[in-house]
Amino acid sequence: GRSEAGVAAYGERLLASGAHPADVGASLWRTRARQDVRAAVVGADEAELREAMASLQPRKVGAGGLAFVFNGGGAQRPGMGAESYARFDAFRQAFDAALAALQPHVRGDLRASMWSESAPEIDLIEWSLPALFAVQVAQAALWRSLGVVPDAVIGHSAGEFAAACVAGVLSLPDAAALIAARARLMGTLPPGAELGGVNGPRSVVVCGEEQAVMAGAAAFAARGTKTNRLAVSMGSHSHRVEPILDGLREVAERTNPLEASLRVLATGGSAAPFASTTYWLAQLRG
Repeated sequence: GRSEAGVAAYGERLLASGAHPADVGASLWRTRARQDVRAAVVGADEAELREAMASLQPRKVGAGGLAFVFNGGGAQRPGMGAESYARFDAFRQAFDAALAALQPHVRGDLRASMWSESAPEIDLIEWSLPALFAVQVAQAALWRSLGVVPDAVIGHSAGEFAAACVAGVLSLPDAAALIAARARLMGTLPPGAELGGVNGPRSVVVCGEEQAVMAGAAAFAARGTKTNRLAVSMGSHSHRVEPILDGLREVAERTNPLEASLRVLATGGSAAPFASTTYWLAQLRG
């Protein structure tokens, strides 16, 4: 809309219409002009979406453009991507291409590890990182097919491999070989507990041997600190990854970085993100 009040009033009319949120969203995206003042809501179900609509907060958008953000390890779950694969051609084609690029570098059937009924292997680092990469690349292709085209990409940790691929810095075969090598090599590391990452003043990751980490989590919980166990089998970004850096270097040196087709926002602050062996080694070491 042209004003925050106008968008808020339009939101009230949409809420009063009783239309299903999926129909509203599809119609707004396909038929409404892109104005400077916008609003968005998120929710796990229709009730949450309607609750969010009731307290809509329109804002004037800036000139920064649209970025695709790719998360790191821990977001995997059994069956992820299966529904999109069955429903959307763009997702299916990109996912099949990603799996074809990954499969020579992983042991066993990656698709089966993702989509089996229980998929216990999906939380093992050797499987989770390649699986997330395949889904992220396919999701980016799906968004683009629906007209949502990014101006920039950014990734966190293992998510930077998908970001590099979507930005065109790494070809799909190169990115697949590199993320699979990182996953495979990390699976060979011995356990040990230490600081795994400082994401912010209120978010710290501790990684290592299970008994020691869980004892630490219990101690923090007893002090009233919220804790959450990440669905990963091995932590990155510590001195414990140093024994595998040479192995990752061998694979990274065989890649052929290209000029980015999108703006790249690198979490490491590099002037040439994704474009060198040194970048990928420093990115893992943290």
